Amino acid sequence: MSSLSKSARFPLFILMLNLFIALLGQGMVIPILPEYLKLFNASGAAAGYLIAAFGAAQFIFSPIGGQLSDKWGRKSMIISGMFLTVLSDLIFAVSTTLPLLYIARFIGGIGIGIMVPSNMAYVADITTHETRAKGMGYLGASMNLGMVLGPGLGGSSAGFGIRGPYFFAGGLGLIATI
Repeated sequence: MSSLSKSARFPLFILMLNLFIALLGQGMVIPILPEYLKLFNASGAAAGYLIAAFGAAQFIFSPIGGQLSDKWGRKSMIISGMFLTVLSDLIFAVSTTLPLLYIARFIGGIGIGIMVPSNMAYVADITTHETRAKGMGYLGASMNLGMVLGPGLGGSSAGFGIRGPYFFAGGLGLIATI
């Protein structure tokens, strides 16, 4: 981040931290999902559909998130996206039916879908043409790090109960939202 201007470093760090936390939370659910689904008498196919629900929502809402970011501002969409990921994690943690799990994952996909384009647009706003690719690279690295570390953290926090990682992810997201 040394070649980035001083005025861009702190906002970029905050953006990276928020995306890291959001994707860490999403990655935390992966290792315990098969065991969690046993509570619902669901098969492995349900795990695939849950992951697909998240991906489909993110795919659908990313262009919408970009438009909303241009209309209502980057910060409001980033905070809204973070809030939706928190809501998703908490619904997933307290769900007692399989359809609620699908709704929770879809909400999480919406959250990431409106958050990522807003973060990217914010990076474009605070960087110069010469440092934009570097800023986007840092953003991408933070997202990937969250997805890589999330499963390990999810597996280890499952020692506090099968629903523990979902509450933990929701708590981290809430801190990042605030």
